[in-house]
Amino acid sequence: MGGITYLWRIASDCPDSLIVTHDKETVDPTIFRNASPIAVPQTALFVHHGPISDLQGQDYIPNSASLPLLSVEASRRLSALAGVSVQGVRAIVTCSDGVLEAVLLNILRSISAVDWTVSKALFIPGTKQVMKFSKLQLKANTVNGVNIARLEEFRPFVLATDEVKHIFYASELCEFSPPSDIRA
Repeated sequence: MGGITYLWRIASDCPDSLIVTHDKETVDPTIFRNASPIAVPQTALFVHHGPISDLQGQDYIPNSASLPLLSVEASRRLSALAGVSVQGVRAIVTCSDGVLEAVLLNILRSISAVDWTVSKALFIPGTKQVMKFSKLQLKANTVNGVNIARLEEFRPFVLATDEVKHIFYASELCEFSPPSDIRA
């Protein structure tokens, strides 16, 4: 198991028509950024205005909440890899011609890994909360032994290893980028 080397997110060239809409009344997306277990809520609901065939066979389903929404099979593989570092929440994507079962991934680990001697960030005025990075560098050797985690300093970011990237190697709807390439 290698150290964290990627930021995982929706592919920058993902067509807007494939980004499913999250129904915020079913599950509050902000609780997934806490990196802690949640009582299994009601099923998370999403809507896709196109046919189910747009999403079938995709391991990663891009969504308006920017949360890891996975196929049931990809969730199974990732859970086997990450173990107690993740929690799955049942999700349903209602499409124009059917329903797709999916899993919303709750990442239960966060790591403080920003190398502040190199990284540069814009903070929310009057706070130490990061609004965006103009340069991001992770500390060396601080994340070994972890396959997936949220970045403590900026919880929307999901960090992942080569092993996680390999699970999604065929997916065109997500990307794994070195942190140094990312601007929040």
